[in-house]
Amino acid sequence: MKKPWFRQQSKTWVITLPGGKIKTLGGDEHGATRKYPPPEIEEAWHAIDRQARPNDMLLCDVVAKYLDYLTNPATKRTARENLDRFMAFTGKKIKVSALRVHHVTDFLKSKKTWADSTKATAINRITSALNYAQAEGYIEDHKVRFARGKKPRYGRRETILTRAQQKKLEDASHPALRRILVAMRESGARPGELCVARIEKVELRNRVIMVPNKSRGKTGIKERPIYLSPTLTTLVRECIGDRTEGAVFLNGRGTPWKPASIAHRVRKLRIKLKLPNGTVPYIIRHGFVSNAINDSDANAALVAKLAGHVDLNMLLKVYFKEKPEAMRRAIDQITKRQ
Repeated sequence: MKKPWFRQQSKTWVITLPGGKIKTLGGDEHGATRKYPPPEIEEAWHAIDRQARPNDMLLCDVVAKYLDYLTNPATKRTARENLDRFMAFTGKKIKVSALRVHHVTDFLKSKKTWADSTKATAINRITSALNYAQAEGYIEDHKVRFARGKKPRYGRRETILTRAQQKKLEDASHPALRRILVAMRESGARPGELCVARIEKVELRNRVIMVPNKSRGKTGIKERPIYLSPTLTTLVRECIGDRTEGAVFLNGRGTPWKPASIAHRVRKLRIKLKLPNGTVPYIIRHGFVSNAINDSDANAALVAKLAGHVDLNMLLKVYFKEKPEAMRRAIDQITKRQ
């Protein structure tokens, strides 16, 4: 509950209750000159705060409220899968006040085949549910907080397809799959962004498609542009044909693609074509970023914007894989000007 504040009109100290109602704690002729409320006002505030504190909730109830809060279907699905597994391990009837870090670490130790990235996702979903419940006032606090450096980290995608491997993958793909793989290669867009790209948001004259912005929570900008290369502009025009609405990229059944479907087909092709183990749709985006900087000497800030990043941090920490020859070319260009 927020601290008391002084209401000048009535010369009283008041607090805002969780429901938004204002409650008067007491009068104070000298309140306007005080930095803090007098002891009797603070005692009245603490008494009300103790009464208003929520009862200890069960983990299953916190999870239910958190899942209701989530709106993105993919995020909700991932959260539900991870939280259901965790509750199956701890028991649904465990209270939040009883949860400790060791419950999470013991749970992850039981998942011996999980990679660090999978474990990191599970931890994030568990702590996100608890943090949400605390922020909403459903629980007073929780103790599942990891010490710095003790959580598994997301692994970097080290695989970058060569041009020959990318061509091999595209040539072996069904035409409908090939179109969206080419779109990823030509734009660096996320697979999920291309799956939801709609004809109504295409501006061929300006060579751009507006898609939902993944960073809208940070930036407040609801949509971001995917800029189209000449090759991709032609491809998008062919995909649209004489249609005036709906998804730009359709699968072989004429319905919009889903990221999971693309990943499933790419995985089958990876095995069939004996491509590197890390070959998943998302590495095409990583390849776009790395090749743009290594091979075209493109401005890193522009590449970050093309990829839909808020700043350069994500690009440098996760996406960019420098090539030795590119680094040597860069040092030659720098020293030549000195």
